[in-house]
Amino acid sequence: MKKFLLTLTSVFALSCVFGQLYVRVTGPQASELAATASVNSDGSRTIDLFQSNSSVSFSSGDNATGTLDAKISWDNLLGSKDGNSSLQKNVYVMDENFFIPQLDRKRKVWVYLPPDYETSTKRYPVIYMQDGQNLFNEQTSFSGEWKVDETMNALFNAGDYGAIIVAVENGGWRRLDEYSPWYNNQLEAGGEGEKYAEFLVKTLKPYVDASYRTLPAKEYTGIIGSSMGGLITHYIAMEYQNVFSKVGVLSPSFWFSNEAFSHTTSKGKRGDLKYYTIAGQGEGAEMLGGLNKMIDVMGTIGFGSNDIRKIIHPDGKHEEGYWAREFGNAYKWLFSDLNLENTASNNIKTLNDLKVEVDDNFNQMWIKHLKNVEGATIKVSSTDGKFIKKFEIEGEGPVNISGVVEGSNKVEVILQNRVIHKETLIVSR
Repeated sequence: MKKFLLTLTSVFALSCVFGQLYVRVTGPQASELAATASVNSDGSRTIDLFQSNSSVSFSSGDNATGTLDAKISWDNLLGSKDGNSSLQKNVYVMDENFFIPQLDRKRKVWVYLPPDYETSTKRYPVIYMQDGQNLFNEQTSFSGEWKVDETMNALFNAGDYGAIIVAVENGGWRRLDEYSPWYNNQLEAGGEGEKYAEFLVKTLKPYVDASYRTLPAKEYTGIIGSSMGGLITHYIAMEYQNVFSKVGVLSPSFWFSNEAFSHTTSKGKRGDLKYYTIAGQGEGAEMLGGLNKMIDVMGTIGFGSNDIRKIIHPDGKHEEGYWAREFGNAYKWLFSDLNLENTASNNIKTLNDLKVEVDDNFNQMWIKHLKNVEGATIKVSSTDGKFIKKFEIEGEGPVNISGVVEGSNKVEVILQNRVIHKETLIVSR
């Protein structure tokens, strides 16, 4: 519940006075936040916010108007925490500053690899997740971690095939902007979600498929998020039904924009999709109403009871502890239909299978299997290093190579400053 204070509907005013932030929270969650607080001996009330040794103090009263005033120490915003990291050894920082060309900014990206990744030749399903700092490590989390790595390791040890999980950290104060394609006038936030979605599909996924032993087809690709992360997860799943087939939408913030419903209707059902969604009674009528409305909308466009699993938990609250508890159930239901032990991977085409092709006159060049990759650079250079030409490319091409010198040339495909493919091209005109 506590994360409503800074990340959801409700920040009305924010100012700094004498080293503290004073926050006014409005909306349907304010009274519920107040009701969950503990009462101190002096009559004041506190509620945990970022970590176990921090708290928010707020004004007394019954909050009947749906307003809650709070003050937060600067120390609570720095993210420092006592204790050892809870990160499991098979979780890695894929990139501290992964470039998002669609938004012209950088973001930290984590990757979880199955326990047998280094000792096998298996390819794995991949799940893309939002709010990466909250998934693996208590020390980096906003208000508790999902324990995704512990859960996946336990499932693997119990016989699960395993999956790769790629987690993108949220942008802090940019979170509302990036996690909604639609602008919310009241909150003055949102509107960058379309570009964020393009980043996941056209930049991050191709890079992951080039860097790890993935099963890149849609039947092996999932996406999961909660709260605002659930909103953008739903949008991405509807927008890119050709890319994702396993969707986990936990406590989604459909209240942020009514356009979420009209967008879903306009996209329709264009392929097979397993959709797992949950919410808790403790998240309020607005949350439950939005979720129920979305499931009804999905029913009108062709999604049936076998496609969707919706669960309302009486004890569910809007917090990481709830999503941590339910993550394993979401994963098991979403991927239960895959017979991965018998997966034939020899015919799977990924970015590791890129191939240079040219026309008969050596005027045009294609990069086969590059698909819809955005932000890739093609570098062509002569073997003596005297000629170098670069092309920006989206998808397979083609690009005009009429000016490339005859003879032996080297072709490199570069993504995120990493050469993902290299090949010799003999030009003869």
